[in-house]
Amino acid sequence: MNADDRVRKLGSFEVGGLGEIFGELTLDGGDSCLDLHSSTAFGVPAEDTFGTLFDRTKVSLLQCVSSGSKRGFRSGENFFHQKFFAHSILFGNRHLGSHAREVSAVNFTVDDAPAIFHDHGAFRMMHDARLELERIARERNEEGEVKLGEHPEVFYFTGKHDILSAVTSVGKVMVHHAVS
Repeated sequence: MNADDRVRKLGSFEVGGLGEIFGELTLDGGDSCLDLHSSTAFGVPAEDTFGTLFDRTKVSLLQCVSSGSKRGFRSGENFFHQKFFAHSILFGNRHLGSHAREVSAVNFTVDDAPAIFHDHGAFRMMHDARLELERIARERNEEGEVKLGEHPEVFYFTGKHDILSAVTSVGKVMVHHAVS
């Protein structure tokens, strides 16, 4: 993940019966972490830590490990800080603990999907597509409205969304093109 891909989310998190503590969740691949800040000392949260982001999304941080706490003092006030790393971070409409057996679907994207699931014909670019564009314009009665430049090109998607589907011991795995 590049520094440009890093995402920061603000919210409040439940920690050790102290109620909500303000925190910043940084999503940065293997360096993802939760930074908690409080004016009151707080202990290490449970192995699973739950929070609510400011956009009301529920976040579950599973199997957390603390890097230790730090205490500071500024302008006559104490402040406390701890950084946590989670083995898994889940977002949704409700919290989900690491021992829950309730997951019905998981969606994710991977940066190298084209290399893993190469589908040669699904997307294509045609150079020097003058004849194709003129034919499309004629068929749609848009001849006068379509002004072609010197080197027209066509980019297309065949509409084939499904790449693969397989039944596994944990459920059905499906891979789809996500056209944007």
